[in-house]
Amino acid sequence: MTNEFISGLKSLLSQPRKVVLIPHYNPDGDAMGSVLGMQFYLNKLGHSTDVVLPNDCPELLLWMPGMDKVLNYYHHRQKSVKSIGDAEIIFAMDFNSLDRIDRLSPLVKKSNAKIVMIDHHTNPGDFACLRYSDSNQASTCEMVYRVIEALGGLPIDKDIAQCLYTGILTDTGSFSYPLTSANTHMIVHNLLKYDIDSFQIHQNLFNQHSQDRVLLLGKALSNLKRVDQLPVVYIALTKRDLNYYSSRKGDTNGFVNYGLTIADVELSVLFIEDPKNSKIKISFRSKNNFPTNKFASEYFNGGGHINASGGYYDGSLNDAIQKFIIAIKLFPHEFQ
Repeated sequence: MTNEFISGLKSLLSQPRKVVLIPHYNPDGDAMGSVLGMQFYLNKLGHSTDVVLPNDCPELLLWMPGMDKVLNYYHHRQKSVKSIGDAEIIFAMDFNSLDRIDRLSPLVKKSNAKIVMIDHHTNPGDFACLRYSDSNQASTCEMVYRVIEALGGLPIDKDIAQCLYTGILTDTGSFSYPLTSANTHMIVHNLLKYDIDSFQIHQNLFNQHSQDRVLLLGKALSNLKRVDQLPVVYIALTKRDLNYYSSRKGDTNGFVNYGLTIADVELSVLFIEDPKNSKIKISFRSKNNFPTNKFASEYFNGGGHINASGGYYDGSLNDAIQKFIIAIKLFPHEFQ
């Protein structure tokens, strides 16, 4: 985070503004934690704020403070359009390309608002007038904490702490991913001082699943296959699988990580056939130094972090898998 970013942000926030905060499409815990945490802080500073979602978020996040007031473009279209149109400042949180906000993208492009990006993914776009982009950070919520600290404004409260803790917990894989640092733990140490119930937050995020979701996980694991002669596994879920187990948004979160629990596996991939169109959603997770972001970008219209990325394929599930098997054998990487 540069001095120029903080001085520019202080200038933008020097008087009450109409502010809109936007997370990426299919928002996860870090996306929602960062927009809600920042919203609560900006409200304390006297700004008028709205959070506008590109689409629904998983049900497991609906308990978060402030969720009852967010605008969802698919359910509150007119209010969302008006809010973005009236905004003086737009915060782009946990994404760095306008392609990641789906149908909100043209609204943001048309807006006269100053855009502030806070994000930890690689290859940031140049659409923001102020940009805090650092792919070495484990979560955007960590970055929000540092921004609040650097602004030196009002103290964090319990609502802000709960939101930021949620994002850090989910995007670090419960503090298990490689980018989790001593600073990560120090921030969490400070957040826990605000009387948040870390046990209940963990329960809300990881232990409130339906029986169908657990059975769907069983189906996913039974579908796990290995690529010949490589430390690589993949899982495929069809439309029929999702429908049979009454899959809801967010039910497949974390499934891809199970492949990495196999001792000698370095890359795990999850293919999900979209029930509504011909796209195949793909998640990549790796151990060691396999660059999932480069692989996803080169072959599957995606990107992300070194060890965690996403992408998609337009076509059939079988074709997506066959393309993957060919690509992974050609990709210039020496597995350990």
